[in-house]
Amino acid sequence: MNVGNFPNLQSVTHSSEGVAKMMADYEMFLKPWGNFVIEGAGHGGEVLKRLFQKHPDTLKLFPEFKSISYVELGKHGKTLLEKLGELLWAKGNHAAIIQKLATSDVKTDKIIHKYFRRISGVLMEVMKDYGFLSSNDWKKLERVMDNIAKDI
Repeated sequence: MNVGNFPNLQSVTHSSEGVAKMMADYEMFLKPWGNFVIEGAGHGGEVLKRLFQKHPDTLKLFPEFKSISYVELGKHGKTLLEKLGELLWAKGNHAAIIQKLATSDVKTDKIIHKYFRRISGVLMEVMKDYGFLSSNDWKKLERVMDNIAKDI
């Protein structure tokens, strides 16, 4: 594999084995991802609901979410999953996607590094609770999310 195609993976590892391992982690996660996002509004709404329950200070960034219904929250959750999906399907080659987010969503939705990590943690919990992520795969997904988070 040509590491040059995945510049951000070079910072994760300097060996072709490390790149192969990271790519395998992405592949492992993408298998259940498609089924998880089919229920985008339901699962996305659950991710946001738990995010706000576990980290109430996060809700202060989104005051408009305080008075919306769970159905409306689910629509925002679906959008969140779609954006995360773009990052995941890029399989480490996400610089352009992050740049696009940096010029739009980071300013409007206040998604910054700290909150990406929180969202990732809650996402992993929801995926595990709904049977889309095994305990054995937790570390792999953590590496994938860390790889993305370090570039945000």
